[in-house]
Amino acid sequence: MPSGTVISIAAERFWKRAARARLLADRYPASREALVYFAAVSEFQAGSGDMPQPPAPLAPEYLDRILRETEAQPSCEHVPQLGVLRPQGDGKALSLACALCRHEWSFPRTKCPACGSDKITFGSAEAFPAVRTQLCETCKTYFHILDLAADPEIIPEADEIAAQPLDVWALDQGYTKIFPNLVGL
Repeated sequence: MPSGTVISIAAERFWKRAARARLLADRYPASREALVYFAAVSEFQAGSGDMPQPPAPLAPEYLDRILRETEAQPSCEHVPQLGVLRPQGDGKALSLACALCRHEWSFPRTKCPACGSDKITFGSAEAFPAVRTQLCETCKTYFHILDLAADPEIIPEADEIAAQPLDVWALDQGYTKIFPNLVGL
């Protein structure tokens, strides 16, 4: 973030995303290129610099999505991109995060957000202790759930991109992501 700059709450959110993505880029070499791009996009959204060139061709709807996310907007009721587990009482509560407006809403931990089925399983990897991948055996969709109790420093949009190896694994198993992130996974 530029020093001495007064920023809006939305711009501050984008600066935090950029900083987290750059930190994760050093930690997860397999996701480095996507995280550096995501950091540059977040800095652009915060009002600094030009829109960066994507590392690979992205569909036109991603550019529109980047620009839409920059605009403050209420809940748009779009499908979720990811889930967030937050400590609540003696357990954890799941919230789903909209892919576009970042609005979150509560959702049962035992259901698929795409089809409502309770035939779900989970995948995980030792390299990503705060990320679980929820897989639906009915509609063959997946999404990542980020656990803030396991890592309170998580910035969901950035940490979800860092977990690209889990995306590759789920895709190799024949699942489709409920909604891709800003780098297309």
